[in-house]
Amino acid sequence: MHPLYKAALILTALFFLTGPAQACRFKPDERPLVDRMADYHTVFIGSVMDAVNETGTGNTEATFTVQLAIKGALQDGDTVKVESHEGSCALRYEAGQVWLVVAGEEKPPYTTHMADASLLIADEKGRPVAGWEIIKPLLTKGTHLVCDHNICHLASEAPAHE
Repeated sequence: MHPLYKAALILTALFFLTGPAQACRFKPDERPLVDRMADYHTVFIGSVMDAVNETGTGNTEATFTVQLAIKGALQDGDTVKVESHEGSCALRYEAGQVWLVVAGEEKPPYTTHMADASLLIADEKGRPVAGWEIIKPLLTKGTHLVCDHNICHLASEAPAHE
């Protein structure tokens, strides 16, 4: 058998034996953030202390420190685990990030994925991102995001460098 013919057979077999790539698909919820948050039992703003993102599965688990408990049984300062197990729709967490986390569960384990209203507020280097501008109107007037050595938190007073 000719080597090119063999290669063509192998590639054809691989094409048919492997499934199609799975993309994250969901219909975005166009309602205002406040309305979407009302659908969930637990809502908080938290800093990622550590995270494990499994390669290949899309599963991720992160430990958060709650900076601002918005809805549910959590208190400011609580440490909580959040999981995301939706494959290609899983959220990827990195230590140092700050998130608005929304979860359907009333108590741990909490889970999230891209279709939820969860938003990245500050990246792993402590830089505010678009999510910060979205949630700012929901916070008490005078609340600021303060980042020091890649750890961000909410503060009532304006940071010195603003």
